[in-house]
Amino acid sequence: MAGRIKAAPPALTLEERRHEKFQLVKTIGERMKAARELCNISQLEAARLLGYANSSKLAKIEAASDTNSVPLTTVIAAAKLYDVSTDYLFGMTDDWEPAGDPLARDATAIHRWMLSRRVEESAKELALLNSLGKRLTVVEKALVELNNAVAGGVEAFLTFWSMNADTFDDLPAGAKLLRSHEQAETALNQVKPLLNRFRADFKVRAFTLKE
Repeated sequence: MAGRIKAAPPALTLEERRHEKFQLVKTIGERMKAARELCNISQLEAARLLGYANSSKLAKIEAASDTNSVPLTTVIAAAKLYDVSTDYLFGMTDDWEPAGDPLARDATAIHRWMLSRRVEESAKELALLNSLGKRLTVVEKALVELNNAVAGGVEAFLTFWSMNADTFDDLPAGAKLLRSHEQAETALNQVKPLLNRFRADFKVRAFTLKE
């Protein structure tokens, strides 16, 4: 009968969907590895150009050992990096060359250069953060020592004050000295949360760069 709507294909079982997903992940992994080797790029270098800090994630993708996580952005970036089509990586065609005019290759080269620059800049920023982290540790240690010194000074002063309570008010600048100790202690207490906040922000940024 003309215009008759075709019946929908039967739904896949859970096991069939899992098998289909595994086959897709396996195909992507095999073809990403083949394309990388065709470009004569090491797994570590490719991983860095794709935005990873090490080759662990890329190794799992190529070996199809992580069937739950193959980022689409990674597949697209890999297609541009290796100068192949995404259809090839997904197993939809055996033609690995990307479609389009000759300018596509120039665009791929530019994208590859941009990825390389991003990796270099991230590495520089991470090195700078590591250097700042070491300096921050020194500052934290100095603040702890200063805090202990101030606390010890206040404790000694209060002990002296309690032993000379009757004549303390007659001591030259006694009240002023006590206020100075209290102000120093207050200032240190205000610096601590700021330093902790900076340390937390520092760790978040460093973790982001390592991902």
